Amino acid sequence: MTQRLRRTAGHPWLPGGMSLLRASLAGAAAVLLLSASVKAADPVQGWASTWGGPGAATRDCIFPWTDCAPRRVTSLDTGISIIVTPHMYCACVVLGSPHPLRLIDLDPAQVAALGLPPNSMYQVEVTLVDGSTGLPVTLPNTAWAPHG
Repeated sequence: MTQRLRRTAGHPWLPGGMSLLRASLAGAAAVLLLSASVKAADPVQGWASTWGGPGAATRDCIFPWTDCAPRRVTSLDTGISIIVTPHMYCACVVLGSPHPLRLIDLDPAQVAALGLPPNSMYQVEVTLVDGSTGLPVTLPNTAWAPHG
């Protein structure tokens, strides 16, 4: 069913009766839900690098750094996996490097645990995991069945 659009005072093409604030909030909620489902859906392959530590740092770990999601980091070179819980925010951008966008920064002990040489860039696969089981985080399928 399509909703008919009507002109509203000051906001020409919002669905009938919807305020600009309400439309903005709905849009922001949709973006948050989409980004959350992408984060939790599948492993992501990309680049990691070393930082001084301690611990791992990621873009989604924000102040006060006490509720960051644990994740499995697997080296695509060695096949070794470790589970880390980030404790710091990382902008994870190194302009001018061959791989300027990184998924995660690892401390020297984590890099060594993956069997990798120090102070380099590493190809990794990162998967969000449940902190108590180490199993990948999954979201329930709440999508509606297609209409036929």
